[in-house]
Amino acid sequence: MQNNIIRNSAAVDPDALQDFLDSITSVGWKRWLTALGILLVLLIVSHFLVRLLVRRLKRSARVSKSLHTVLVTAVRFLLVLACIMVAGNMVGIPVSTFMVVFGVFGAAIALAAQGFLSNVAGCLILLSGRLFEVGDYIETAAGSGTVQEINLLNTKLQSYEGHIIYIPNSVLYTETVTNLTSFQKRRANITFRISNAHAPDQVREAAMEAVSKIPQVLPDPEPLLVVSGYSLGHVNYTLLVWAKAEDYWTVRNGVSEQLYVSFKAHGIEMTNREVSALASE
Repeated sequence: MQNNIIRNSAAVDPDALQDFLDSITSVGWKRWLTALGILLVLLIVSHFLVRLLVRRLKRSARVSKSLHTVLVTAVRFLLVLACIMVAGNMVGIPVSTFMVVFGVFGAAIALAAQGFLSNVAGCLILLSGRLFEVGDYIETAAGSGTVQEINLLNTKLQSYEGHIIYIPNSVLYTETVTNLTSFQKRRANITFRISNAHAPDQVREAAMEAVSKIPQVLPDPEPLLVVSGYSLGHVNYTLLVWAKAEDYWTVRNGVSEQLYVSFKAHGIEMTNREVSALASE
């Protein structure tokens, strides 16, 4: 495949290449200044057009936020390319001669474009499939975080710790992605160990008292405490509480803290000294 690309790029018509070089060298410095002036004006106009597009997209409820970056990037690229070709054509460089440049650098462009096109294809698949949107919290093998931006090459995530993670789109559409906020609710599974000297009803009363101290906990589905296992000298419990997606961390951390306070007030012994919170859909 790569050898074919190189052979095809090497088969550029030498006469066409010479014509292109002649058209470049025959342009006087005055015409070059004119071309640069025209290019500058066109780029300024294109800049305002892109800004106008951005404002229209922000006001439009029909276009998904995930598409904004892709559309703006594509329009900006096409406008810059058109500006260069128009400016060159106005000083005597035919638009067709730009194809010669693409032929000369065809091998390098084609080889570099393999990864580029793979990511662009991934972008189109992610957007058309609506696997996640800007603002969703996703988990992947490459990292987890809130989706900040989906562009042509990669997807930008912000982790809970505030780190920015860039994941290539070609990875996201071929690997498993867990969307934790697609249903606008998240469930925190909070697990802990209690000495078997305490009855489950006593533990449940203390746990529900802790849950009642966090107003962001949703009443529906109702919070639930279940026995999840037994070990020598203690019982494993799992507390299931639901929250809105944007309140998940507040609920998870708040309930974990209140469990410690409530158990201490009721004289209940936590044998592992830790409360762990695990997210699930």
